[in-house]
Amino acid sequence: ARAARASRVAAEARFAARSRSASSPRAAIPASVNFIDDHIFGKMAADGIEPAPQSSDAEFLRRVSLDLTGQIPSLARAQQFLASNSATKRADAIDSLINSPAFVDYWTLYFSNRFQVTSAYYQLIGIPGRNLFHNYIRRLISEDRPYNTFVTELITATGDTHRLAPGNFLMRGVQQGDPIQDTWDTLVNEI
Repeated sequence: ARAARASRVAAEARFAARSRSASSPRAAIPASVNFIDDHIFGKMAADGIEPAPQSSDAEFLRRVSLDLTGQIPSLARAQQFLASNSATKRADAIDSLINSPAFVDYWTLYFSNRFQVTSAYYQLIGIPGRNLFHNYIRRLISEDRPYNTFVTELITATGDTHRLAPGNFLMRGVQQGDPIQDTWDTLVNEI
């Protein structure tokens, strides 16, 4: 068993050495644009992690469109982007997508699913409350409100859930017939 293990370790070492010598030259860490890049690229450099090659413009547009709006770009948008020679076209595309109605739709859907915006919860929320909560989430996304403000409003909400939207998050978390701790645990897991 010991000889088989030593043989396997030696084979793995030979494979790793061959893979390193056959790989392309080490890619440079991209230029930092913000403090997040500073952290990530610094950690990659410290850990000796080689960055992936930069994506093509077509790959970039498809990926960023799916990530920010859940949609692939239209043919016209793709052609416009690919034809552009602007040095800032990637940043401009991101800004354009974040300011689009598709961004608001996608992230409203995400948070509505995350917070289980529904009218069918123990008959406590109802359709008016559900609609208020959905529109509230949509407004927060479209106004680019900070997430900490969003969460604070949800967990400190008071009042009638048919007139004041944030209370519907707390109402949705009520665990009928269970200890109050179950309600708090459920709410914490949703944020």
